[in-house]
Amino acid sequence: MTSDEFRAELRELGLSQRALALRLGLAVTTVNRWALELAPVPQYAVAYLELRRELAEISRRLSDAGHGAPAPRRVNSTRRHSRARVFAVGDDRL
Repeated sequence: MTSDEFRAELRELGLSQRALALRLGLAVTTVNRWALELAPVPQYAVAYLELRRELAEISRRLSDAGHGAPAPRRVNSTRRHSRARVFAVGDDRL
């Protein structure tokens, strides 16, 4: 992947160099070197961008088919309160 292709892919996915660096756990300067063709874009970064592109396409197809984003999961309120309480030694609330 050339630096021009890399920058175009970031633009198309709506990712900044900083956002990609954060997602890959890298320094922003590392990603900047790829964009400036000071270092080659590694295969793992190319694979990540390809996956992002595929996910964006799947999301678009689902949206076009009338399927919205999945509903957020609800927290089971009874489970949240059923955890055992921890008390400090000498606590009067026992």
